[in-house]
Amino acid sequence: MSLSQLRTAILRHASVGPSAAALSAVAAAAVGIAGRSGGGASSVAGTSRGYAASTYLDKDAVTSRVLSVVKAFDKVDPGKVRK
Repeated sequence: MSLSQLRTAILRHASVGPSAAALSAVAAAAVGIAGRSGGGASSVAGTSRGYAASTYLDKDAVTSRVLSVVKAFDKVDPGKVRK
């Protein structure tokens, strides 16, 4: 039996249910959709979300944030991280 056949056989018999976090996210999305006027799939297509702030961060602020996050990783030597 080849590895691909073994994988196929295992996946046919294995069943993994969704996690509780995934279920709660789906439930929250369903409540958000149902709470909008019109409710249903047609109202979802017309919605938009605004995630960006009204002003942008300058390049230096973003660079310093990214460098601080990268330096915080366990497998990264902070002395070797440069701009």
